[in-house]
Amino acid sequence: MRSGRRSTADEGVDPPILRETLSVVTSMGVPCLEGGDMNRILVPCAIAAAALLLAGCSGAASSSDAASAAPAATSASANTQSQPPPTSAAPTTASPSAASAREFASVTALRDAYVAAGGVCTGWVQDNEVDAAAESGNCDTGVLMTFLSPSSAQEQATTLKQLHEDSGIPGQFAVGGNWILNTDDSAAVATAMGGTVVTTATATASDAPSATDEPAAAAESSVIESGTYLVGSEIAPGVYRVSGYYERDDSQGEIIDNDGVYGENDLTVMIVRKGDDSVEINGQAVPLEGLPTYDPIAEGATSGTYLVGKDIAPGRYRVSSSDGAYGARLDKKLEIIDNDLNDGSIVITVRPSDYAFEFSGTLKKL
Repeated sequence: MRSGRRSTADEGVDPPILRETLSVVTSMGVPCLEGGDMNRILVPCAIAAAALLLAGCSGAASSSDAASAAPAATSASANTQSQPPPTSAAPTTASPSAASAREFASVTALRDAYVAAGGVCTGWVQDNEVDAAAESGNCDTGVLMTFLSPSSAQEQATTLKQLHEDSGIPGQFAVGGNWILNTDDSAAVATAMGGTVVTTATATASDAPSATDEPAAAAESSVIESGTYLVGSEIAPGVYRVSGYYERDDSQGEIIDNDGVYGENDLTVMIVRKGDDSVEINGQAVPLEGLPTYDPIAEGATSGTYLVGKDIAPGRYRVSSSDGAYGARLDKKLEIIDNDLNDGSIVITVRPSDYAFEFSGTLKKL
């Protein structure tokens, strides 16, 4: 399994040793590997909150944020910016940044309007896990967020759009008034809710991933054997299935990302990006484009990373292992949305909005 991932296991449980260098976090001066120890699953670094915003999941909001998000809090202290309370004004033709755009007093009110506009919201949970939001919640289709002011919503929309474009990940979300919808159907309901659709740059084969959550890889269909390959000239950016171990390196030889599987029927996913310098493979890699689905349960896989909607269907799963059962929901950057690790077994729900699912143990659909 990949390093740098949050786990609910006790600190004494050590996963396989696989190093992952989070260059973005390091550049911000946030230590990711405490004491240089690569042998344990670590608590996600602070930057993970921004990365996980792509899936609508970041660290839990602080108690002070929650207090300030309460609808009853209609006044501000002298040293904070005063914002007008949300209203239920009807949608207008103004841009979402305008004060007259439709606003909602709570995320449940936003959810109700989303459903009334034709949105699908099954599996609703208000978890308030988006730090920057006043309130937030999850449907199976994605994340709904409300903010203390339209300016806060616009600021987060700008951040979200930049994250998409910096990573080459295309997508759409809706913003209006003091809210953001980061759902699969946000574009279809945005106008009815008085919002605007924000579309990020379309990815190409060299950017990965694609709008269909299945990034294009190189056109070649041959198996790539063990070795080190220069990105662009010897291996094309894109998505690959890997049996064995891989690592993506920058121009300084530092690891950007890595993972490995060692069971006979186990596979993992590697996303080679345009900015990578080289890729090291110890095993085999095959471009994903054109490959058939790979059902990890039917194939008897005991670990690995598999694409949601292609290899593994959304739903509830049990992972069992006497050596420690592990499961993780991953976003389009293969960053953790949520995970669990426990002796014996775990139960985890894979959502339609997840990009991939990683597990270690015996997988069973419930």
